[in-house]
Amino acid sequence: LEIKEKITKELRNLEVEPSIIIFLRKDIFSYIHGKSNEPDKLISSSHEIEWEKYPNKLKELVENRFRHILDLSQADDLDENAWFKYFEFKKNKKTHPFEVIESIITKRPRDLIYFLSKLFESAVNKGHRKVNDDDLESAIFEYTTFLNSNLIAETRAIFPEIDQILSSLHEYRGNQIEYRMFEKIVKAFGYNKDKIQSFVETLFDKGYMVGFDENKKKSFAKYSILKDKLQERKYGIFKNRVYVITHAKYYFIKNKIAF
Repeated sequence: LEIKEKITKELRNLEVEPSIIIFLRKDIFSYIHGKSNEPDKLISSSHEIEWEKYPNKLKELVENRFRHILDLSQADDLDENAWFKYFEFKKNKKTHPFEVIESIITKRPRDLIYFLSKLFESAVNKGHRKVNDDDLESAIFEYTTFLNSNLIAETRAIFPEIDQILSSLHEYRGNQIEYRMFEKIVKAFGYNKDKIQSFVETLFDKGYMVGFDENKKKSFAKYSILKDKLQERKYGIFKNRVYVITHAKYYFIKNKIAF
């Protein structure tokens, strides 16, 4: 709500007078939409910012913060006065620092801001003059933990034990685990077959878990594929092993960037 006045000033030459502007995360908007008596009016008066399609908007967002914090003018070059002055990723030296960060995070403002804060926090705590590869690794660990916290917050109402379950799965962080072992861990929390299925489907939907095809040495993100493989194991003469990977974001990041 605080930004209403700023937007009004920016649009003054267009003679536009906004009445109320509210910025909401998509999951919060979806919740409100589901509870609304007139959901069609919410849809007609909303506009979704598709950060995934327009990553340059994210770059613009953080660079505006750099200009404000570093007291830089619009004429000042951000690469020279910010990106290459405060970042040095030697293992990705041919790639722009923002592109390195962009390849790791989910493309949302909160993720970008959180990740950057952890990069600088690590650099300050370790006495680095520039954010480096060591800080990048630390930020990745903190960021994937942050994503876990979001998952817990979003699903605790349906699965109250999710915090303890994820803690039990921590040792498999970003690694393969045979589905039978995963199932055994979850069963210890009193989950029956139907609840385990619902839980796994939610973990896939939220991106916390992916399956892994041992024969193709390739991961898959669709729950339907896992379901088919479990059926094959159930009815096959020689039961095949089915694997999943918990903390999937950590797995993808670590396999994309070699430390």
